[in-house]
Amino acid sequence: MQLVDRYLQEVKHCLPAAQRDDILKELSANILGEMDDREAALGRPLTEDEQIAILQQQGSPMVVASRYRHDQRTFTFGRVIIGPALFPLYAKILTLNLTITVVVSSIVMTALGVRVGLTALFWPALLQFSIVTAIFAGIEQSQNKFHILDRWNPRALPPVRDPLKISRANTFFEMFVNLVFVLCWLHVPGATYAVAYLFLGPAVRYLEAASADPLVYAPAWQIFYLPILLFVLLSVAQQGLNFAFPRWTRSRLIARVSLSSLGLLLTFLLFRAGDLFLVNPEATHATQYAGLAVAINAVVHYSVLGGALITLCQIAWQIRRILRLTPQTSSVAAAF
Repeated sequence: MQLVDRYLQEVKHCLPAAQRDDILKELSANILGEMDDREAALGRPLTEDEQIAILQQQGSPMVVASRYRHDQRTFTFGRVIIGPALFPLYAKILTLNLTITVVVSSIVMTALGVRVGLTALFWPALLQFSIVTAIFAGIEQSQNKFHILDRWNPRALPPVRDPLKISRANTFFEMFVNLVFVLCWLHVPGATYAVAYLFLGPAVRYLEAASADPLVYAPAWQIFYLPILLFVLLSVAQQGLNFAFPRWTRSRLIARVSLSSLGLLLTFLLFRAGDLFLVNPEATHATQYAGLAVAINAVVHYSVLGGALITLCQIAWQIRRILRLTPQTSSVAAAF
């Protein structure tokens, strides 16, 4: 029943985590029970078209998920602007959009020397809120008038995703980026030029080296040089293992959590280290670069903070995956 599995996978994305397993079991039992009854009445297995007809009677995954949710949240302003079927997706996209807006706006304002405060962040956040809300309100009105959410094709549902499968393409890209970083970190001749050429193309040859760099590394980098190199090399080693054997096992997930925790510790220490770039006193007109140093340090600090938040989410995801990984699935994964 590949179609049923693909259908349930889409419904799962629209359900709250606390109720997800129970709802999916109930919905799966209802659909499979209806298909069994139809097969018994016909005296033969159902064709793909007949399976599709039963799934279409259930409704689109988003609409079905809204029926099973206990929290029928809506966005209402005099009348319902965004109904319960669209509200969970609206809330996720709005939260992500506002988070990105606040972070990017803070970095840009800091780089321009503008004071970052609630008043300064209010208007870009309000603009993004208005845009996202207007888009979902338009979809809601289209659903009410034209039932666009009911026009869906079960054949177009994405295939069932194996939660233990590792993407070799993503792993190769991560490994390539880390190896380039190692080459630049070790100051391998030509590595930095190659990276600059990758971004600037032939224009990189017109860049002339200044008599003295306007900014220099702070002494704190000497402390973190070897730990960062070791961390990246360990990451490359694990990515190489994942590329050769693209399937998670319990032991490899535990190793990933340990490595992510080490990365989180490094980001925390980097954040506490203060300014990581200083104005070079030997540079011409060194005082003019004070603002540049402040802006770059602010960008680095925000980037480190963002990296720490992403790492925390990854650790939580990995721990959850370890807890949900049964001995049976772990032994099957090890066989691959």
